[in-house]
Amino acid sequence: MLSRLRFRETPIDGESLLGFLWRVAARNCATLGTLHGTAGITYRTNSPTHHALERLADLTGVAVNVLDEMSCRTNAPSRTRRFGKHILPRRLVSWQRRRFCPGCIAESPHHRAIWDISLVSACPLHACRLVFQCDACGKSLEWLGDNLWTCRCGRDFTRIPAKSIAHADLVGTQVVYGMLDQPSFKAEVQELRVILPFADLDVGQGLDLLHSLAMTRPALAHWSVPGDEADENVHLALNEALEACRRWPTGMEAFLASAAQRFNDPVRIWVRALPSGVGEQVKSDLLECLATPENEQPKEAQTVSIKEAAPILGIPVARLQRAHNVCTFLSGKRMRGMTRAPLLRSLVFKLLSSTERLLTKLEASEILGVPPMTFEAIVQAGLVLDVTGKAPSSGTLYDSAEVHRFLDEVLERLIVNPALDRGQEVRLGSSTTQPALHGRRCIPVLRGILDGRLRCARVDEQAIGLHRIVLNAIETSRFIASES
Repeated sequence: MLSRLRFRETPIDGESLLGFLWRVAARNCATLGTLHGTAGITYRTNSPTHHALERLADLTGVAVNVLDEMSCRTNAPSRTRRFGKHILPRRLVSWQRRRFCPGCIAESPHHRAIWDISLVSACPLHACRLVFQCDACGKSLEWLGDNLWTCRCGRDFTRIPAKSIAHADLVGTQVVYGMLDQPSFKAEVQELRVILPFADLDVGQGLDLLHSLAMTRPALAHWSVPGDEADENVHLALNEALEACRRWPTGMEAFLASAAQRFNDPVRIWVRALPSGVGEQVKSDLLECLATPENEQPKEAQTVSIKEAAPILGIPVARLQRAHNVCTFLSGKRMRGMTRAPLLRSLVFKLLSSTERLLTKLEASEILGVPPMTFEAIVQAGLVLDVTGKAPSSGTLYDSAEVHRFLDEVLERLIVNPALDRGQEVRLGSSTTQPALHGRRCIPVLRGILDGRLRCARVDEQAIGLHRIVLNAIETSRFIASES
Protein backbone atom coordinates (compact mmCIF):
# COMPACT_ATOMS: atom_id res chain seq x y z
CA MET A 1 0.00 0.00 0.00
CA LEU A 2 1.38 3.41 -0.97
CA SER A 3 1.92 6.02 1.74
CA ARG A 4 3.44 8.90 -0.20
CA LEU A 5 4.60 9.05 -3.80
CA ARG A 6 8.27 9.68 -4.45
CA PHE A 7 7.92 11.34 -7.85
CA ARG A 8 5.52 14.25 -8.22
CA GLU A 9 3.65 15.52 -11.27
CA THR A 10 1.98 18.88 -11.82
CA PRO A 11 -1.54 18.96 -13.28
CA ILE A 12 -1.72 20.37 -16.80
CA ASP A 13 -4.33 23.00 -17.64
CA GLY A 14 -7.41 21.26 -19.05
CA GLU A 15 -6.31 17.78 -17.93
CA SER A 16 -8.89 15.32 -16.60
CA LEU A 17 -8.52 14.04 -13.04
CA LEU A 18 -8.34 10.40 -14.17
CA GLY A 19 -5.69 11.26 -16.74
CA PHE A 20 -3.59 13.12 -14.17
CA LEU A 21 -3.78 10.28 -11.63
CA TRP A 22 -2.78 7.81 -14.35
CA ARG A 23 0.29 9.93 -15.17
CA VAL A 24 1.21 10.09 -11.48
CA ALA A 25 0.81 6.34 -11.05
CA ALA A 26 2.89 5.57 -14.15
CA ARG A 27 5.69 7.91 -13.01
CA ASN A 28 5.88 5.98 -9.72
CA CYS A 29 5.73 2.51 -11.33
CA ALA A 30 2.26 1.91 -9.84
CA THR A 31 -1.18 1.33 -11.33
CA LEU A 32 -4.21 3.58 -11.29
CA GLY A 33 -6.02 0.89 -9.29
CA THR A 34 -3.30 0.92 -6.61
CA LEU A 35 -3.47 4.71 -6.36
CA HIS A 36 -7.25 4.63 -6.10
CA GLY A 37 -7.19 1.83 -3.54
CA THR A 38 -4.79 3.76 -1.32
CA ALA A 39 -7.12 6.76 -1.47
CA GLY A 40 -10.13 4.61 -0.64
CA ILE A 41 -11.66 4.91 -4.13
CA THR A 42 -13.25 1.61 -5.13
CA TYR A 43 -13.70 2.28 -8.86
CA ARG A 44 -12.31 4.56 -11.57
CA THR A 45 -14.02 7.92 -11.39
CA ASN A 46 -13.55 11.62 -12.11
CA SER A 47 -15.95 12.34 -9.27
CA PRO A 48 -14.40 11.11 -5.97
CA THR A 49 -15.66 12.14 -2.55
CA HIS A 50 -14.02 15.02 -0.68
CA HIS A 51 -12.44 12.55 1.75
CA ALA A 52 -10.89 10.66 -1.19
CA LEU A 53 -9.58 13.95 -2.62
CA GLU A 54 -7.88 14.70 0.70
CA ARG A 55 -6.18 11.29 0.58
CA LEU A 56 -5.12 11.92 -3.02
CA ALA A 57 -3.73 15.32 -2.04
CA ASP A 58 -1.56 13.67 0.64
CA LEU A 59 -0.33 11.10 -1.89
CA THR A 60 0.37 13.40 -4.82
CA GLY A 61 1.39 16.60 -3.05
CA VAL A 62 -1.20 18.56 -5.04
CA ALA A 63 -3.50 20.88 -3.09
CA VAL A 64 -7.02 19.62 -2.38
CA ASN A 65 -8.62 22.66 -4.03
CA VAL A 66 -6.66 22.02 -7.25
CA LEU A 67 -7.80 18.38 -7.37
CA ASP A 68 -11.34 19.49 -6.54
CA GLU A 69 -11.34 21.87 -9.53
CA MET A 70 -10.32 18.95 -11.76
CA SER A 71 -13.08 16.78 -10.29
CA CYS A 72 -16.58 16.57 -11.79
CA ARG A 73 -18.33 16.09 -8.46
CA THR A 74 -21.28 18.29 -7.47
CA ASN A 75 -23.70 18.32 -4.55
CA ALA A 76 -26.12 16.30 -6.70
CA PRO A 77 -23.87 13.64 -8.31
CA SER A 78 -26.81 11.55 -9.52
CA ARG A 79 -28.09 14.45 -11.67
CA THR A 80 -25.23 16.83 -12.48
CA ARG A 81 -21.51 16.99 -13.24
CA ARG A 82 -19.10 19.90 -12.97
CA PHE A 83 -16.86 20.98 -15.83
CA GLY A 84 -14.66 23.86 -14.78
CA LYS A 85 -17.03 26.56 -13.53
CA HIS A 86 -20.06 25.09 -15.28
CA ILE A 87 -22.68 22.69 -13.89
CA LEU A 88 -23.86 20.29 -16.60
CA PRO A 89 -26.49 17.54 -16.73
CA ARG A 90 -24.93 14.19 -15.80
CA ARG A 91 -25.53 12.68 -19.25
CA LEU A 92 -23.27 15.29 -20.89
CA VAL A 93 -20.15 14.12 -19.03
CA SER A 94 -19.05 10.50 -19.27
CA TRP A 95 -15.68 8.85 -18.67
CA GLN A 96 -16.90 5.27 -19.16
CA ARG A 97 -15.52 5.22 -22.70
CA ARG A 98 -12.07 6.77 -23.01
CA ARG A 99 -11.28 8.74 -26.18
CA PHE A 100 -8.48 10.92 -27.46
CA CYS A 101 -7.18 12.98 -30.37
CA PRO A 102 -4.00 11.59 -32.00
CA GLY A 103 -2.84 15.11 -32.84
CA CYS A 104 -3.24 16.35 -29.28
CA ILE A 105 -1.34 13.50 -27.63
CA ALA A 106 1.44 13.89 -30.19
CA GLU A 107 1.87 17.45 -28.88
CA SER A 108 1.43 16.55 -25.20
CA PRO A 109 0.53 13.03 -24.00
CA HIS A 110 -2.07 13.89 -21.35
CA HIS A 111 -5.80 13.20 -21.27
CA ARG A 112 -7.95 16.32 -21.84
CA ALA A 113 -11.14 16.73 -19.79
CA ILE A 114 -13.00 18.03 -22.87
CA TRP A 115 -12.84 14.51 -24.34
CA ASP A 116 -15.21 13.35 -21.57
CA ILE A 117 -18.02 15.54 -22.96
CA SER A 118 -20.47 13.21 -24.71
CA LEU A 119 -21.18 15.77 -27.46
CA VAL A 120 -17.50 15.82 -28.50
CA SER A 121 -16.57 13.26 -31.16
CA ALA A 122 -13.94 15.27 -33.02
CA CYS A 123 -11.05 17.63 -32.34
CA PRO A 124 -11.50 21.09 -33.92
CA LEU A 125 -7.84 21.90 -33.23
CA HIS A 126 -6.55 19.15 -35.53
CA ALA A 127 -9.68 18.61 -37.68
CA CYS A 128 -9.81 14.89 -36.98
CA ARG A 129 -12.04 12.31 -35.33
CA LEU A 130 -11.41 11.27 -31.76
CA VAL A 131 -10.24 7.67 -31.35
CA PHE A 132 -12.80 5.55 -29.46
CA GLN A 133 -11.45 2.06 -30.04
CA CYS A 134 -8.24 0.21 -30.79
CA ASP A 135 -7.67 -0.26 -34.52
CA ALA A 136 -5.85 -3.55 -33.83
CA CYS A 137 -8.26 -5.51 -31.59
CA GLY A 138 -11.40 -3.43 -32.16
CA LYS A 139 -12.19 -3.04 -28.45
CA SER A 140 -13.48 0.20 -26.95
CA LEU A 141 -10.93 2.12 -24.91
CA GLU A 142 -11.31 1.73 -21.15
CA TRP A 143 -9.51 3.00 -18.08
CA LEU A 144 -7.65 -0.29 -17.71
CA GLY A 145 -4.07 -1.46 -18.14
CA ASP A 146 -0.71 -0.08 -17.05
CA ASN A 147 -0.16 2.50 -19.80
CA LEU A 148 -2.58 5.24 -20.79
CA TRP A 149 -1.43 5.19 -24.41
CA THR A 150 -1.05 1.45 -24.97
CA CYS A 151 -3.93 -0.97 -25.55
CA ARG A 152 -4.10 -4.19 -23.53
CA CYS A 153 -3.47 -6.00 -26.83
CA GLY A 154 -0.14 -4.15 -27.12
CA ARG A 155 -1.13 -1.56 -29.74
CA ASP A 156 0.67 1.79 -29.35
CA PHE A 157 -2.07 4.43 -29.47
CA THR A 158 0.40 7.15 -30.44
CA ARG A 159 0.81 5.38 -33.77
CA ILE A 160 -2.90 5.31 -34.64
CA PRO A 161 -3.37 7.57 -37.68
CA ALA A 162 -5.81 10.48 -37.40
CA LYS A 163 -8.94 10.45 -39.57
CA SER A 164 -9.38 13.91 -41.06
CA ILE A 165 -12.68 15.82 -40.98
CA ALA A 166 -13.68 18.77 -43.15
CA HIS A 167 -13.62 22.07 -41.24
CA ALA A 168 -17.23 22.68 -42.28
CA ASP A 169 -18.26 19.62 -40.26
CA LEU A 170 -16.66 20.96 -37.08
CA VAL A 171 -18.76 24.10 -36.57
CA GLY A 172 -20.96 22.54 -33.88
CA THR A 173 -17.98 21.06 -32.05
CA GLN A 174 -16.22 24.44 -32.11
CA VAL A 175 -19.28 25.98 -30.44
CA VAL A 176 -19.23 23.33 -27.70
CA TYR A 177 -15.50 23.99 -27.14
CA GLY A 178 -16.22 27.72 -26.87
CA MET A 179 -19.13 27.23 -24.44
CA LEU A 180 -16.80 25.21 -22.19
CA ASP A 181 -14.10 27.91 -22.19
CA GLN A 182 -11.57 26.10 -24.35
CA PRO A 183 -8.80 28.42 -25.64
CA SER A 184 -9.06 29.69 -29.25
CA PHE A 185 -12.85 29.30 -29.45
CA LYS A 186 -14.17 32.43 -27.70
CA ALA A 187 -15.44 33.97 -30.95
CA GLU A 188 -17.71 30.99 -31.60
CA VAL A 189 -19.48 31.30 -28.26
CA GLN A 190 -19.87 35.09 -28.61
CA GLU A 191 -21.66 34.51 -31.90
CA LEU A 192 -23.89 31.91 -30.24
CA ARG A 193 -25.07 34.37 -27.59
CA VAL A 194 -27.01 36.38 -30.18
CA ILE A 195 -28.77 33.28 -31.53
CA LEU A 196 -32.14 32.43 -30.09
CA PRO A 197 -32.84 30.45 -27.98
CA PHE A 198 -29.36 30.59 -26.38
CA ALA A 199 -29.49 34.25 -25.37
CA ASP A 200 -31.26 33.55 -22.08
CA LEU A 201 -29.71 30.15 -21.26
CA ASP A 202 -26.64 29.37 -19.18
CA VAL A 203 -23.98 27.02 -20.54
CA GLY A 204 -25.47 23.89 -19.00
CA GLN A 205 -28.94 24.68 -20.34
CA GLY A 206 -27.60 25.54 -23.80
CA LEU A 207 -25.66 22.30 -24.06
CA ASP A 208 -28.70 20.41 -22.80
CA LEU A 209 -30.77 21.95 -25.60
CA LEU A 210 -28.18 20.99 -28.24
CA HIS A 211 -27.99 17.49 -26.77
CA SER A 212 -31.76 17.00 -26.91
CA LEU A 213 -31.76 18.10 -30.57
CA ALA A 214 -28.74 16.01 -31.58
CA MET A 215 -30.22 12.89 -30.00
CA THR A 216 -33.18 13.03 -32.41
CA ARG A 217 -30.87 12.24 -35.32
CA PRO A 218 -31.24 8.72 -36.82
CA ALA A 219 -27.78 7.52 -35.74
CA LEU A 220 -28.28 8.60 -32.12
CA ALA A 221 -32.02 8.24 -31.56
CA HIS A 222 -31.85 5.20 -29.28
CA TRP A 223 -29.10 6.44 -26.95
CA SER A 224 -29.43 8.52 -23.79
CA VAL A 225 -25.76 9.37 -24.40
CA PRO A 226 -23.94 8.50 -27.62
CA GLY A 227 -22.88 4.86 -27.77
CA ASP A 228 -19.98 3.07 -29.44
CA GLU A 229 -21.83 2.61 -32.73
CA ALA A 230 -22.83 6.26 -32.92
CA ASP A 231 -19.83 8.07 -31.40
CA GLU A 232 -18.15 8.91 -34.68
CA ASN A 233 -21.14 10.89 -35.99
CA VAL A 234 -21.96 13.10 -33.02
CA HIS A 235 -20.24 16.10 -34.60
CA LEU A 236 -22.48 15.80 -37.68
CA ALA A 237 -25.65 15.65 -35.57
CA LEU A 238 -24.36 18.65 -33.62
CA ASN A 239 -23.94 20.64 -36.85
CA GLU A 240 -27.53 19.89 -37.87
CA ALA A 241 -28.83 20.86 -34.43
CA LEU A 242 -26.93 24.16 -34.46
CA GLU A 243 -28.18 25.00 -37.95
CA ALA A 244 -31.76 24.39 -36.82
CA CYS A 245 -31.19 26.75 -33.88
CA ARG A 246 -29.99 29.46 -36.26
CA ARG A 247 -33.45 29.28 -37.86
CA TRP A 248 -35.20 29.31 -34.47
CA PRO A 249 -38.04 28.81 -34.02
CA THR A 250 -39.39 28.14 -37.51
CA GLY A 251 -36.54 25.79 -38.47
CA MET A 252 -37.43 23.31 -35.74
CA GLU A 253 -40.39 21.84 -37.59
CA ALA A 254 -38.41 20.63 -40.63
CA PHE A 255 -35.50 19.51 -38.46
CA LEU A 256 -37.59 17.37 -36.12
CA ALA A 257 -39.86 16.05 -38.86
CA SER A 258 -36.81 14.32 -40.36
CA ALA A 259 -36.01 12.50 -37.12
CA ALA A 260 -35.87 8.72 -36.96
CA GLN A 261 -38.73 8.65 -34.46
CA ARG A 262 -41.65 9.42 -36.78
CA PHE A 263 -44.99 10.30 -35.24
CA ASN A 264 -47.61 13.01 -35.55
CA ASP A 265 -46.67 16.49 -34.37
CA PRO A 266 -42.94 15.78 -33.67
CA VAL A 267 -42.16 19.38 -32.70
CA ARG A 268 -44.73 19.53 -29.94
CA ILE A 269 -43.63 16.14 -28.65
CA TRP A 270 -40.00 17.28 -28.55
CA VAL A 271 -40.87 20.51 -26.74
CA ARG A 272 -42.83 18.64 -24.09
CA ALA A 273 -39.81 16.36 -23.53
CA LEU A 274 -37.28 19.18 -23.06
CA PRO A 275 -35.47 19.12 -19.70
CA SER A 276 -37.00 21.56 -17.22
CA GLY A 277 -33.65 23.33 -16.84
CA VAL A 278 -33.78 24.55 -20.43
CA GLY A 279 -36.42 27.04 -19.39
CA GLU A 280 -40.12 27.54 -19.87
CA GLN A 281 -39.59 30.57 -22.11
CA VAL A 282 -37.85 28.42 -24.73
CA LYS A 283 -40.81 26.07 -24.80
CA SER A 284 -43.43 28.80 -24.91
CA ASP A 285 -41.65 30.65 -27.75
CA LEU A 286 -41.57 27.55 -29.88
CA LEU A 287 -45.15 26.56 -29.14
CA GLU A 288 -46.33 30.09 -29.91
CA CYS A 289 -44.76 29.89 -33.37
CA LEU A 290 -46.72 26.70 -34.02
CA ALA A 291 -50.08 28.29 -33.23
CA THR A 292 -52.93 27.88 -35.69
CA PRO A 293 -53.94 30.83 -37.97
CA GLU A 294 -56.65 31.64 -35.43
CA ASN A 295 -53.83 31.91 -32.89
CA GLU A 296 -55.17 28.94 -31.00
CA GLN A 297 -53.19 25.92 -29.98
CA PRO A 298 -54.52 22.69 -31.51
CA LYS A 299 -55.96 20.44 -28.87
CA GLU A 300 -53.86 17.35 -28.28
CA ALA A 301 -55.30 13.95 -27.59
CA GLN A 302 -55.11 13.03 -23.92
CA THR A 303 -53.98 9.49 -24.67
CA VAL A 304 -51.47 7.73 -26.92
CA SER A 305 -51.15 4.11 -27.96
CA ILE A 306 -48.22 1.90 -26.97
CA LYS A 307 -46.94 2.16 -30.56
CA GLU A 308 -46.95 5.97 -30.26
CA ALA A 309 -45.48 6.02 -26.75
CA ALA A 310 -42.54 3.69 -27.49
CA PRO A 311 -40.70 6.05 -29.92
CA ILE A 312 -41.37 8.98 -27.59
CA LEU A 313 -39.60 7.03 -24.83
CA GLY A 314 -36.86 5.92 -27.24
CA ILE A 315 -37.44 2.18 -26.85
CA PRO A 316 -38.76 -0.59 -29.17
CA VAL A 317 -42.52 -1.18 -29.14
CA ALA A 318 -42.05 -4.83 -28.12
CA ARG A 319 -40.04 -3.78 -25.06
CA LEU A 320 -42.80 -1.48 -23.84
CA GLN A 321 -45.46 -4.11 -24.54
CA ARG A 322 -43.64 -6.56 -22.26
CA ALA A 323 -43.38 -3.98 -19.46
CA HIS A 324 -46.80 -4.76 -17.97
CA ASN A 325 -46.29 -2.79 -14.75
CA VAL A 326 -45.15 0.28 -16.68
CA CYS A 327 -48.09 0.12 -19.09
CA THR A 328 -50.50 -0.18 -16.17
CA PHE A 329 -48.85 2.83 -14.53
CA LEU A 330 -48.89 4.92 -17.74
CA SER A 331 -52.53 4.10 -18.39
CA GLY A 332 -53.45 5.68 -15.08
CA LYS A 333 -54.98 2.41 -13.92
CA ARG A 334 -54.08 0.68 -10.72
CA MET A 335 -55.35 -2.75 -11.75
CA ARG A 336 -53.28 -5.37 -13.50
CA GLY A 337 -54.19 -6.59 -16.95
CA MET A 338 -54.48 -3.09 -18.44
CA THR A 339 -51.59 -3.38 -20.93
CA ARG A 340 -53.93 -2.82 -23.89
CA ALA A 341 -55.45 0.34 -22.41
CA PRO A 342 -54.47 3.71 -23.95
CA LEU A 343 -51.63 5.46 -22.15
CA LEU A 344 -52.02 8.93 -20.70
CA ARG A 345 -49.90 11.40 -22.69
CA SER A 346 -49.07 13.41 -19.56
CA LEU A 347 -47.69 10.34 -17.76
CA VAL A 348 -45.63 9.31 -20.78
CA PHE A 349 -43.90 12.70 -20.90
CA LYS A 350 -43.51 12.77 -17.13
CA LEU A 351 -41.69 9.44 -17.35
CA LEU A 352 -39.55 10.71 -20.25
CA SER A 353 -38.44 13.83 -18.37
CA SER A 354 -37.67 11.98 -15.13
CA THR A 355 -35.55 9.13 -16.52
CA GLU A 356 -32.06 9.05 -17.99
CA ARG A 357 -32.35 5.85 -20.04
CA LEU A 358 -34.87 3.01 -19.82
CA LEU A 359 -33.38 -0.43 -19.15
CA THR A 360 -34.70 -3.98 -19.14
CA LYS A 361 -33.92 -6.36 -16.28
CA LEU A 362 -31.18 -7.96 -18.39
CA GLU A 363 -29.54 -4.62 -19.23
CA ALA A 364 -29.67 -3.50 -15.60
CA SER A 365 -28.17 -6.78 -14.37
CA GLU A 366 -25.29 -6.39 -16.87
CA ILE A 367 -24.48 -2.94 -15.43
CA LEU A 368 -24.38 -4.42 -11.93
CA GLY A 369 -22.37 -7.45 -13.11
CA VAL A 370 -24.79 -9.99 -11.62
CA PRO A 371 -27.17 -12.60 -13.10
CA PRO A 372 -30.78 -11.48 -13.79
CA MET A 373 -32.03 -13.67 -10.92
CA THR A 374 -29.77 -11.81 -8.49
CA PHE A 375 -30.86 -8.44 -9.84
CA GLU A 376 -34.49 -9.51 -9.42
CA ALA A 377 -33.77 -10.30 -5.75
CA ILE A 378 -32.18 -6.86 -5.33
CA VAL A 379 -35.33 -5.28 -6.75
CA GLN A 380 -37.65 -7.37 -4.56
CA ALA A 381 -35.64 -6.27 -1.52
CA GLY A 382 -36.42 -2.65 -2.41
CA LEU A 383 -32.78 -1.71 -3.01
CA VAL A 384 -33.53 -0.69 -6.62
CA LEU A 385 -36.93 0.70 -7.72
CA ASP A 386 -38.41 0.53 -11.19
CA VAL A 387 -39.50 3.64 -13.13
CA THR A 388 -42.90 3.63 -11.40
CA GLY A 389 -41.24 3.88 -7.99
CA LYS A 390 -42.04 0.31 -7.03
CA ALA A 391 -40.15 -2.97 -6.65
CA PRO A 392 -42.04 -5.50 -8.84
CA SER A 393 -40.32 -8.71 -9.86
CA SER A 394 -41.12 -8.72 -13.59
CA GLY A 395 -42.73 -6.89 -16.50
CA THR A 396 -41.14 -3.51 -15.88
CA LEU A 397 -38.36 -1.09 -16.87
CA TYR A 398 -35.62 0.57 -14.85
CA ASP A 399 -34.00 3.99 -14.99
CA SER A 400 -30.27 3.76 -15.68
CA ALA A 401 -29.70 6.62 -13.20
CA GLU A 402 -31.39 4.56 -10.45
CA VAL A 403 -29.25 1.50 -11.25
CA HIS A 404 -26.05 3.57 -11.23
CA ARG A 405 -27.17 5.31 -8.02
CA PHE A 406 -27.43 1.95 -6.27
CA LEU A 407 -24.06 0.78 -7.61
CA ASP A 408 -22.38 4.05 -6.62
CA GLU A 409 -23.88 3.84 -3.13
CA VAL A 410 -22.61 0.29 -2.57
CA LEU A 411 -19.11 1.09 -3.85
CA GLU A 412 -18.87 4.35 -1.89
CA ARG A 413 -19.84 2.66 1.38
CA LEU A 414 -17.49 -0.26 0.80
CA ILE A 415 -14.88 -0.80 3.53
CA VAL A 416 -11.76 -2.71 2.48
CA ASN A 417 -9.79 -4.77 5.01
CA PRO A 418 -6.60 -6.11 3.33
CA ALA A 419 -6.16 -8.59 6.21
CA LEU A 420 -9.13 -10.53 4.79
CA ASP A 421 -7.42 -10.99 1.42
CA ARG A 422 -6.40 -14.58 2.02
CA GLY A 423 -7.97 -18.00 1.62
CA GLN A 424 -11.04 -18.69 -0.47
CA GLU A 425 -12.88 -15.73 -1.94
CA VAL A 426 -16.53 -15.22 -2.93
CA ARG A 427 -18.31 -12.62 -5.03
CA LEU A 428 -21.84 -11.27 -5.26
CA GLY A 429 -23.93 -13.08 -7.86
CA SER A 430 -21.83 -16.26 -7.82
CA SER A 431 -23.66 -19.61 -7.49
CA THR A 432 -20.62 -21.92 -7.58
CA THR A 433 -18.79 -20.78 -4.44
CA GLN A 434 -19.29 -21.48 -0.76
CA PRO A 435 -21.23 -19.63 0.40
CA ALA A 436 -23.25 -19.08 -2.79
CA LEU A 437 -24.24 -15.42 -3.15
CA HIS A 438 -26.78 -15.55 -5.97
CA GLY A 439 -30.47 -14.67 -5.89
CA ARG A 440 -31.89 -13.82 -2.47
CA ARG A 441 -28.76 -15.16 -0.76
CA CYS A 442 -26.92 -11.95 -1.66
CA ILE A 443 -29.37 -9.58 0.06
CA PRO A 444 -28.11 -9.86 3.69
CA VAL A 445 -24.56 -9.52 2.38
CA LEU A 446 -25.44 -6.36 0.44
CA ARG A 447 -27.20 -4.89 3.46
CA GLY A 448 -24.15 -5.69 5.59
CA ILE A 449 -21.88 -3.89 3.13
CA LEU A 450 -24.20 -0.87 3.01
CA ASP A 451 -24.39 -0.73 6.81
CA GLY A 452 -20.62 -1.11 7.22
CA ARG A 453 -21.00 -4.36 9.19
CA LEU A 454 -19.31 -6.53 6.53
CA ARG A 455 -15.92 -5.64 5.07
CA CYS A 456 -14.47 -6.88 1.82
CA ALA A 457 -11.00 -8.26 1.14
CA ARG A 458 -10.24 -6.15 -1.91
CA VAL A 459 -11.71 -4.56 -5.03
CA ASP A 460 -11.09 -6.15 -8.44
CA GLU A 461 -10.77 -3.18 -10.80
CA GLN A 462 -10.93 -5.49 -13.84
CA ALA A 463 -14.43 -6.74 -12.99
CA ILE A 464 -17.80 -5.09 -13.63
CA GLY A 465 -20.31 -3.64 -11.18
CA LEU A 466 -20.89 -5.52 -7.93
CA HIS A 467 -18.64 -8.33 -9.17
CA ARG A 468 -15.69 -6.07 -8.31
CA ILE A 469 -16.29 -6.71 -4.62
CA VAL A 470 -14.11 -9.61 -3.41
CA LEU A 471 -15.21 -11.09 -0.07
CA ASN A 472 -13.49 -13.54 2.25
CA ALA A 473 -15.48 -16.81 2.22
CA ILE A 474 -15.05 -17.61 5.93
CA GLU A 475 -15.81 -14.07 7.09
CA THR A 476 -18.88 -13.92 4.83
CA SER A 477 -20.18 -17.30 6.06
CA ARG A 478 -19.88 -16.12 9.66
CA PHE A 479 -21.73 -12.93 8.84
CA ILE A 480 -24.58 -14.78 7.10
CA ALA A 481 -24.87 -17.18 10.05
CA SER A 482 -25.08 -14.27 12.50
CA GLU A 483 -27.79 -12.62 10.42
CA SER A 484 -29.98 -15.73 10.28
